[in-house]
Amino acid sequence: MDPADFNEVKARLKRWIFGLAGKEPEAFVVSFCSGEETLAKAMCEEIRRLEPSRRHFSVEASESYREIRKRFRRYRIGLAPVLFTPDARYRRLRRAAFLLAPAKILAYNARLERHHLKLTSPVASWLFLRGVPLDRIFLRPRWLWPWRKDRTIRPQGHKIIEGRPRNPKRRSLAVLTPYFPYPLSHGGAVRMFHLLREAAREFDVVVYAFTEGEIAEADLKPVLEFVVRVYLVPKPRYREPRWSTLLPPEVGEYRSPEMERLLRSRQTDLLQVEYTYLASYGGDILVEHDVTYDLYAQVRERRRSFSAWWDWWRWHRYERRAIARFGRVVVMSEKDRRLLGAGHARVIENGVELERFEPRPECAGRRLLFIGSFRHFPNIVAFRFLTEQIIPGCIGAITRALLNQR
Repeated sequence: MDPADFNEVKARLKRWIFGLAGKEPEAFVVSFCSGEETLAKAMCEEIRRLEPSRRHFSVEASESYREIRKRFRRYRIGLAPVLFTPDARYRRLRRAAFLLAPAKILAYNARLERHHLKLTSPVASWLFLRGVPLDRIFLRPRWLWPWRKDRTIRPQGHKIIEGRPRNPKRRSLAVLTPYFPYPLSHGGAVRMFHLLREAAREFDVVVYAFTEGEIAEADLKPVLEFVVRVYLVPKPRYREPRWSTLLPPEVGEYRSPEMERLLRSRQTDLLQVEYTYLASYGGDILVEHDVTYDLYAQVRERRRSFSAWWDWWRWHRYERRAIARFGRVVVMSEKDRRLLGAGHARVIENGVELERFEPRPECAGRRLLFIGSFRHFPNIVAFRFLTEQIIPGCIGAITRALLNQR
Protein backbone atom coordinates (compact mmCIF):
# COMPACT_ATOMS: atom_id res chain seq x y z
CA MET A 1 0.00 0.00 0.00
CA ASP A 2 1.18 3.47 -0.84
CA PRO A 3 2.29 5.41 2.30
CA ALA A 4 -0.17 8.21 1.52
CA ASP A 5 -3.04 5.73 1.26
CA PHE A 6 -1.96 4.03 4.50
CA ASN A 7 -1.97 7.35 6.37
CA GLU A 8 -5.43 8.15 4.98
CA VAL A 9 -6.78 4.79 6.18
CA LYS A 10 -5.15 5.34 9.57
CA ALA A 11 -6.70 8.81 9.91
CA ARG A 12 -10.17 7.50 9.00
CA LEU A 13 -9.87 4.65 11.48
CA LYS A 14 -8.78 7.11 14.15
CA ARG A 15 -11.77 9.38 13.47
CA TRP A 16 -14.12 6.41 13.59
CA ILE A 17 -12.77 5.04 16.90
CA PHE A 18 -12.78 8.39 18.72
CA GLY A 19 -16.14 9.25 17.14
CA LEU A 20 -17.64 6.20 18.87
CA ALA A 21 -16.30 7.54 22.17
CA GLY A 22 -17.69 11.00 21.45
CA LYS A 23 -14.21 12.54 21.24
CA GLU A 24 -12.40 14.73 18.75
CA PRO A 25 -9.67 12.64 17.01
CA GLU A 26 -7.09 15.41 17.38
CA ALA A 27 -5.11 15.52 20.63
CA PHE A 28 -5.10 18.96 22.24
CA VAL A 29 -2.76 20.68 24.71
CA VAL A 30 -4.46 21.85 27.90
CA SER A 31 -2.23 24.01 30.13
CA PHE A 32 -3.20 24.21 33.81
CA CYS A 33 -2.19 27.64 35.15
CA SER A 34 -1.63 26.32 38.68
CA GLY A 35 0.85 28.95 39.82
CA GLU A 36 1.76 32.61 39.95
CA GLU A 37 0.59 34.52 36.87
CA THR A 38 4.04 35.34 35.47
CA LEU A 39 5.21 31.73 35.72
CA ALA A 40 1.98 30.39 34.25
CA LYS A 41 2.20 32.76 31.31
CA ALA A 42 5.82 31.77 30.63
CA MET A 43 4.88 28.07 30.76
CA CYS A 44 2.02 28.53 28.27
CA GLU A 45 4.22 30.51 25.88
CA GLU A 46 6.93 27.83 25.95
CA ILE A 47 4.40 25.05 25.29
CA ARG A 48 3.04 26.93 22.28
CA ARG A 49 6.58 27.19 20.89
CA LEU A 50 7.25 23.51 21.51
CA GLU A 51 3.92 22.32 20.03
CA PRO A 52 3.03 24.85 17.30
CA SER A 53 0.92 22.42 15.26
CA ARG A 54 -1.57 21.59 18.05
CA ARG A 55 -4.55 23.51 19.37
CA HIS A 56 -4.00 24.98 22.83
CA PHE A 57 -6.31 25.65 25.74
CA SER A 58 -5.57 27.00 29.22
CA VAL A 59 -7.34 26.44 32.54
CA GLU A 60 -7.43 28.99 35.37
CA ALA A 61 -7.59 28.34 39.10
CA SER A 62 -11.07 29.83 39.30
CA GLU A 63 -12.56 26.87 37.36
CA SER A 64 -13.84 23.87 39.29
CA TYR A 65 -13.14 20.27 38.34
CA ARG A 66 -16.75 19.82 37.22
CA GLU A 67 -16.56 22.87 34.97
CA ILE A 68 -13.24 21.76 33.47
CA ARG A 69 -14.52 18.24 32.84
CA LYS A 70 -17.64 19.56 31.11
CA ARG A 71 -15.60 21.98 29.04
CA PHE A 72 -13.26 19.28 27.68
CA ARG A 73 -15.78 16.47 27.49
CA ARG A 74 -15.41 16.12 23.71
CA TYR A 75 -11.67 16.78 23.56
CA ARG A 76 -8.80 14.34 23.83
CA ILE A 77 -5.99 15.73 26.00
CA GLY A 78 -2.65 14.79 24.49
CA LEU A 79 -0.52 16.90 26.82
CA ALA A 80 -1.28 18.62 30.13
CA PRO A 81 1.41 21.08 31.31
CA VAL A 82 0.97 21.78 35.04
CA LEU A 83 2.87 24.15 37.35
CA PHE A 84 4.04 22.62 40.64
CA THR A 85 5.09 25.21 43.22
CA PRO A 86 4.69 25.31 47.03
CA ASP A 87 1.66 27.60 46.63
CA ALA A 88 -1.21 25.69 48.23
CA ARG A 89 -3.88 27.81 46.50
CA TYR A 90 -3.48 25.77 43.32
CA ARG A 91 -3.69 22.25 44.77
CA ARG A 92 -7.27 21.83 43.61
CA LEU A 93 -6.34 22.69 40.02
CA ARG A 94 -3.39 20.27 40.06
CA ARG A 95 -5.69 17.55 41.38
CA ALA A 96 -8.09 18.25 38.52
CA ALA A 97 -5.22 17.82 36.02
CA PHE A 98 -4.38 14.39 37.47
CA LEU A 99 -8.02 13.31 37.29
CA LEU A 100 -8.47 14.46 33.67
CA ALA A 101 -5.14 13.37 32.16
CA PRO A 102 -3.14 11.23 34.61
CA ALA A 103 -0.76 9.86 31.97
CA LYS A 104 -0.21 13.16 30.12
CA ILE A 105 1.14 15.42 32.89
CA LEU A 106 4.11 17.57 31.89
CA ALA A 107 5.23 19.03 35.21
CA TYR A 108 6.88 22.44 35.49
CA ASN A 109 8.63 23.76 38.59
CA ALA A 110 9.31 27.33 39.74
CA ARG A 111 12.51 27.39 37.62
CA LEU A 112 10.38 26.45 34.58
CA GLU A 113 12.17 23.14 34.22
CA ARG A 114 9.88 20.42 32.84
CA HIS A 115 9.58 16.70 33.44
CA HIS A 116 7.03 14.10 32.25
CA LEU A 117 5.49 12.39 35.26
CA LYS A 118 5.58 8.65 34.54
CA LEU A 119 4.87 5.50 36.51
CA THR A 120 7.95 3.97 34.87
CA SER A 121 10.18 6.52 36.66
CA PRO A 122 8.45 7.02 40.03
CA VAL A 123 11.56 8.12 41.94
CA ALA A 124 12.49 10.81 39.41
CA SER A 125 8.90 12.07 39.31
CA TRP A 126 8.69 12.16 43.11
CA LEU A 127 11.99 14.05 43.40
CA PHE A 128 10.87 16.58 40.80
CA LEU A 129 7.63 17.23 42.67
CA ARG A 130 9.67 17.65 45.86
CA GLY A 131 11.53 20.55 44.23
CA VAL A 132 14.86 18.86 43.38
CA PRO A 133 16.49 20.63 40.38
CA LEU A 134 16.12 18.63 37.20
CA ASP A 135 19.85 18.43 36.48
CA ARG A 136 20.41 16.69 39.85
CA ILE A 137 17.58 14.16 39.71
CA PHE A 138 19.37 11.75 37.38
CA LEU A 139 22.80 12.09 39.00
CA ARG A 140 24.40 8.85 40.19
CA PRO A 141 27.27 8.69 42.71
CA ARG A 142 30.65 8.11 41.18
CA TRP A 143 31.44 5.28 43.62
CA LEU A 144 28.36 3.39 42.34
CA TRP A 145 28.50 4.37 38.63
CA PRO A 146 32.24 4.91 37.93
CA TRP A 147 31.62 4.78 34.16
CA ARG A 148 29.17 7.69 34.03
CA LYS A 149 30.20 10.65 31.86
CA ASP A 150 28.57 13.50 33.79
CA ARG A 151 31.33 14.06 36.35
CA THR A 152 32.39 16.93 38.53
CA ILE A 153 34.44 19.52 36.66
CA ARG A 154 37.19 21.26 38.65
CA PRO A 155 38.58 24.01 36.38
CA GLN A 156 42.26 24.83 36.12
CA GLY A 157 43.68 28.32 35.86
CA HIS A 158 43.11 31.51 37.80
CA LYS A 159 43.12 35.27 37.41
CA ILE A 160 45.35 37.69 39.32
CA ILE A 161 44.36 41.33 39.86
CA GLU A 162 46.76 43.74 41.51
CA GLY A 163 45.57 46.26 44.07
CA ARG A 164 47.48 48.77 46.16
CA PRO A 165 51.29 48.44 46.60
CA ARG A 166 52.70 46.18 49.29
CA ASN A 167 54.22 47.62 52.46
CA PRO A 168 57.28 45.56 53.48
CA LYS A 169 56.95 46.75 57.09
CA ARG A 170 53.55 45.17 57.52
CA ARG A 171 52.54 41.60 58.22
CA SER A 172 50.43 39.97 55.51
CA LEU A 173 47.02 38.27 55.73
CA ALA A 174 45.49 35.92 53.15
CA VAL A 175 41.69 35.58 53.18
CA LEU A 176 39.95 32.63 51.50
CA THR A 177 36.30 33.22 50.63
CA PRO A 178 33.65 31.33 48.59
CA TYR A 179 32.75 34.50 46.66
CA PHE A 180 34.14 37.94 45.93
CA PRO A 181 33.09 40.29 48.78
CA TYR A 182 31.43 42.88 46.57
CA PRO A 183 28.80 44.16 45.72
CA LEU A 184 27.28 44.48 49.18
CA SER A 185 24.13 42.61 48.25
CA HIS A 186 23.97 40.20 51.20
CA GLY A 187 25.10 39.93 54.80
CA GLY A 188 28.24 37.85 54.24
CA ALA A 189 29.66 40.28 51.69
CA VAL A 190 28.84 43.27 53.90
CA ARG A 191 30.62 41.74 56.88
CA MET A 192 33.72 40.65 54.98
CA PHE A 193 34.09 43.90 53.04
CA HIS A 194 34.09 46.12 56.12
CA LEU A 195 36.24 43.86 58.29
CA LEU A 196 38.79 43.42 55.49
CA ARG A 197 38.87 47.17 55.04
CA GLU A 198 39.63 47.59 58.76
CA ALA A 199 42.24 44.78 58.72
CA ALA A 200 43.96 46.53 55.79
CA ARG A 201 44.91 49.36 58.17
CA GLU A 202 47.47 47.03 59.80
CA PHE A 203 47.96 44.18 57.30
CA ASP A 204 48.68 43.69 53.63
CA VAL A 205 45.55 41.75 52.64
CA VAL A 206 45.47 39.19 49.82
CA VAL A 207 42.06 37.78 48.79
CA TYR A 208 41.55 34.28 47.34
CA ALA A 209 37.98 34.04 46.03
CA PHE A 210 35.88 31.60 44.01
CA THR A 211 33.87 33.01 41.12
CA GLU A 212 30.90 31.86 39.02
CA GLY A 213 31.54 34.11 36.04
CA GLU A 214 33.17 37.43 35.23
CA ILE A 215 33.22 40.14 37.88
CA ALA A 216 32.46 43.66 36.70
CA GLU A 217 35.30 46.15 36.93
CA ALA A 218 33.04 48.45 38.96
CA ASP A 219 32.70 45.69 41.59
CA LEU A 220 36.45 45.07 41.74
CA LYS A 221 37.47 48.69 42.28
CA PRO A 222 36.13 49.20 45.85
CA VAL A 223 37.99 46.12 47.12
CA LEU A 224 41.23 46.83 45.22
CA GLU A 225 41.50 50.16 47.03
CA PHE A 226 42.60 48.40 50.23
CA VAL A 227 43.88 44.91 49.25
CA VAL A 228 47.22 44.27 47.57
CA ARG A 229 46.14 41.38 45.34
CA VAL A 230 43.11 39.28 44.39
CA TYR A 231 43.21 35.69 43.11
CA LEU A 232 40.03 34.59 41.33
CA VAL A 233 39.46 30.85 40.83
CA PRO A 234 36.45 29.39 38.93
CA LYS A 235 34.08 27.48 41.19
CA PRO A 236 33.89 23.73 40.38
CA ARG A 237 30.79 22.28 38.72
CA TYR A 238 29.84 19.70 41.33
CA ARG A 239 28.01 16.65 39.96
CA GLU A 240 27.46 14.29 42.88
CA PRO A 241 24.07 13.57 44.52
CA ARG A 242 23.80 15.51 47.77
CA TRP A 243 23.06 12.38 49.80
CA SER A 244 25.92 10.25 48.47
CA THR A 245 29.03 11.58 50.24
CA LEU A 246 30.33 11.30 53.78
CA LEU A 247 31.41 14.93 53.71
CA PRO A 248 28.71 17.62 53.48
CA PRO A 249 27.99 18.36 49.79
CA GLU A 250 28.93 22.04 50.22
CA VAL A 251 32.48 20.93 51.02
CA GLY A 252 32.69 18.97 47.76
CA GLU A 253 31.29 21.91 45.79
CA TYR A 254 34.34 24.02 46.72
CA ARG A 255 37.08 21.43 46.54
CA SER A 256 39.50 22.84 43.94
CA PRO A 257 43.03 21.54 43.17
CA GLU A 258 43.78 24.95 41.64
CA MET A 259 42.92 26.77 44.87
CA GLU A 260 44.88 24.22 46.91
CA ARG A 261 47.95 24.85 44.75
CA LEU A 262 47.66 28.63 45.10
CA LEU A 263 47.30 28.46 48.88
CA ARG A 264 50.29 26.13 49.23
CA SER A 265 52.47 28.65 47.38
CA ARG A 266 51.14 31.75 49.19
CA GLN A 267 53.61 34.10 50.83
CA THR A 268 51.58 35.53 53.68
CA ASP A 269 51.98 35.32 57.45
CA LEU A 270 48.41 34.22 58.19
CA LEU A 271 45.52 32.51 56.40
CA GLN A 272 41.96 33.34 57.37
CA VAL A 273 39.19 31.04 56.06
CA GLU A 274 35.66 32.39 55.70
CA TYR A 275 32.81 29.87 56.14
CA THR A 276 33.00 26.39 57.58
CA TYR A 277 32.69 24.51 54.27
CA LEU A 278 36.10 25.88 53.22
CA ALA A 279 37.77 24.62 56.41
CA SER A 280 39.28 21.60 54.61
CA TYR A 281 41.86 23.98 53.07
CA GLY A 282 43.34 24.54 56.54
CA GLY A 283 44.69 27.81 57.91
CA ASP A 284 45.18 29.88 61.05
CA ILE A 285 41.76 31.51 61.58
CA LEU A 286 38.35 30.02 60.79
CA VAL A 287 35.39 32.40 60.61
CA GLU A 288 32.15 30.58 61.44
CA HIS A 289 29.41 32.68 59.89
CA ASP A 290 26.99 30.12 61.29
CA VAL A 291 27.23 27.02 63.44
CA THR A 292 26.02 24.93 60.55
CA TYR A 293 25.28 21.70 62.37
CA ASP A 294 22.97 23.64 64.70
CA LEU A 295 20.98 24.84 61.68
CA TYR A 296 20.59 21.27 60.47
CA ALA A 297 19.65 20.18 64.00
CA GLN A 298 16.72 22.59 63.80
CA VAL A 299 15.70 21.11 60.45
CA ARG A 300 16.00 17.59 61.90
CA GLU A 301 13.72 18.50 64.79
CA ARG A 302 11.10 19.80 62.40
CA ARG A 303 11.22 17.13 59.68
CA ARG A 304 12.05 13.96 61.63
CA SER A 305 13.32 12.17 58.50
CA PHE A 306 16.41 10.10 57.73
CA SER A 307 17.67 12.66 55.20
CA ALA A 308 17.43 15.44 57.81
CA TRP A 309 19.34 13.28 60.30
CA TRP A 310 21.97 12.42 57.67
CA ASP A 311 22.56 16.10 56.86
CA TRP A 312 22.89 16.93 60.55
CA TRP A 313 25.25 14.01 61.30
CA ARG A 314 27.59 14.85 58.42
CA TRP A 315 27.80 18.49 59.38
CA HIS A 316 28.25 17.75 63.09
CA ARG A 317 31.09 15.31 62.37
CA TYR A 318 32.81 17.65 59.87
CA GLU A 319 32.40 20.90 61.80
CA ARG A 320 33.59 19.56 65.16
CA ARG A 321 36.73 18.22 63.50
CA ALA A 322 37.25 21.44 61.51
CA ILE A 323 37.29 23.83 64.46
CA ALA A 324 39.84 21.66 66.24
CA ARG A 325 42.34 22.13 63.39
CA PHE A 326 42.45 25.95 63.62
CA GLY A 327 44.39 27.97 66.15
CA ARG A 328 41.63 30.57 66.35
CA VAL A 329 37.92 30.45 65.57
CA VAL A 330 35.72 33.53 65.12
CA VAL A 331 31.96 33.32 65.76
CA MET A 332 29.12 35.80 65.37
CA SER A 333 27.61 35.68 68.87
CA GLU A 334 28.09 34.51 72.43
CA LYS A 335 25.43 31.88 71.81
CA ASP A 336 27.50 30.40 68.96
CA ARG A 337 30.62 30.37 71.13
CA ARG A 338 28.83 28.45 73.89
CA LEU A 339 27.34 26.08 71.34
CA LEU A 340 30.76 25.18 69.92
CA GLY A 341 32.27 24.80 73.37
CA ALA A 342 35.68 25.74 71.95
CA GLY A 343 38.04 27.63 74.25
CA HIS A 344 39.87 29.19 71.31
CA ALA A 345 36.69 30.73 69.84
CA ARG A 346 36.27 34.52 69.95
CA VAL A 347 33.17 36.62 69.27
CA ILE A 348 33.23 39.37 66.64
CA GLU A 349 29.63 40.43 66.28
CA ASN A 350 28.03 41.81 63.15
CA GLY A 351 27.56 45.55 63.04
CA VAL A 352 25.75 48.22 61.08
CA GLU A 353 27.34 50.99 59.01
CA LEU A 354 25.48 53.97 60.47
CA GLU A 355 26.63 56.30 57.69
CA ARG A 356 24.84 54.09 55.16
CA PHE A 357 21.82 53.09 57.25
CA GLU A 358 20.36 56.05 59.07
CA PRO A 359 17.63 55.21 61.60
CA ARG A 360 14.24 56.68 60.73
CA PRO A 361 10.84 56.68 62.46
CA GLU A 362 8.71 53.69 61.53
CA CYS A 363 5.99 54.48 58.99
CA ALA A 364 2.53 52.99 59.21
CA GLY A 365 1.90 50.31 56.60
CA ARG A 366 0.47 46.90 55.83
CA ARG A 367 3.35 45.40 53.87
CA LEU A 368 6.13 43.15 55.16
CA LEU A 369 9.59 43.06 53.56
CA PHE A 370 11.88 40.05 54.09
CA ILE A 371 15.50 40.81 53.23
CA GLY A 372 17.92 37.93 52.74
CA SER A 373 19.61 35.93 49.99
CA PHE A 374 18.01 32.51 49.45
CA ARG A 375 21.44 31.18 48.46
CA HIS A 376 22.20 31.25 52.21
CA PHE A 377 20.60 28.28 53.94
CA PRO A 378 19.72 30.03 57.27
CA ASN A 379 17.69 32.62 55.36
CA ILE A 380 15.57 29.86 53.83
CA VAL A 381 14.98 28.37 57.29
CA ALA A 382 14.07 31.81 58.66
CA PHE A 383 11.67 32.55 55.80
CA ARG A 384 9.89 29.25 56.19
CA PHE A 385 9.64 29.78 59.96
CA LEU A 386 8.13 33.21 59.30
CA THR A 387 5.58 32.05 56.72
CA GLU A 388 4.71 28.66 58.23
CA GLN A 389 4.61 29.47 61.94
CA ILE A 390 4.75 33.15 62.84
CA ILE A 391 2.36 34.64 60.26
CA PRO A 392 -0.32 31.87 60.60
CA GLY A 393 -0.09 32.26 64.38
CA CYS A 394 -0.57 36.03 64.13
CA ILE A 395 -3.53 35.63 61.78
CA GLY A 396 -5.08 33.08 64.13
CA ALA A 397 -4.63 35.36 67.14
CA ILE A 398 -6.16 38.33 65.31
CA THR A 399 -9.10 36.21 64.13
CA ARG A 400 -9.80 34.95 67.67
CA ALA A 401 -9.61 38.48 69.04
CA LEU A 402 -12.13 39.73 66.48
CA LEU A 403 -14.49 36.84 67.19
CA ASN A 404 -14.28 37.50 70.94
CA GLN A 405 -15.19 41.15 70.39
CA ARG A 406 -18.43 40.03 68.73
